[in-house]
Amino acid sequence: MPKQQKRLTRKDIKEDKIADFFLAATNYARQNSRKLTGIAIGVLVILLVITIARRERAAAELEAQGLLARANLDLQQGNYSSALEGYQNILERFRGTWGHSDATFLSGDANFATGRYDSALVFFESYLDLKKRRETFTVSAQMGVAQCLEQLSKFSDAAEAYLKVQREHPADPFAPDALFSAARCYELMQDLPKAEAAYKDLIDRYPKSRQATLAKMPLLEIQAQLEKT
Repeated sequence: MPKQQKRLTRKDIKEDKIADFFLAATNYARQNSRKLTGIAIGVLVILLVITIARRERAAAELEAQGLLARANLDLQQGNYSSALEGYQNILERFRGTWGHSDATFLSGDANFATGRYDSALVFFESYLDLKKRRETFTVSAQMGVAQCLEQLSKFSDAAEAYLKVQREHPADPFAPDALFSAARCYELMQDLPKAEAAYKDLIDRYPKSRQATLAKMPLLEIQAQLEKT
């Protein structure tokens, strides 16, 4: 009587497939050992380069922050020339770091403090073009752009820049001041309807702010002038 063949189970089939896979993989490795060795070396080189790059970037960031701290101390003490030299050193040597980003904004701040509004404007605008920037500095840089434009007597552009701050950051502490400053610029342009609208918007949006209180008197004066025309 012939011996009855054992029926294969799913487990047996699965184990056979695994065995076949490893057998095929072993044969491929034997036939392509040089190619696989080259791939492995390539992968190791890439990993090594990435590791070194990360370490160098971390070291550069640390050095940049150290230089930034010294320049900030000079800025706080009113040594603007030394502060600007320190920031420029960071800008030239540490591109792509947070130190470079912060130095760009602070260069604008230092130039504004010394009345170099054209240079300050360039730095503030450059900061806003960076991908790596801090949210708090971003709003300040936008206000810086508006303030530079106002100091340069470009009142129409300044007013629009102030209004942009309020539109994009309505909950920011700078927002009421941005509206007040926009109204002031319109007044300097003798554009009384726009000044009136800005003061009203300020009072409606931020009724408890200090700027809203300050806006009430000039608003009354503007309305009185508009009634005469």
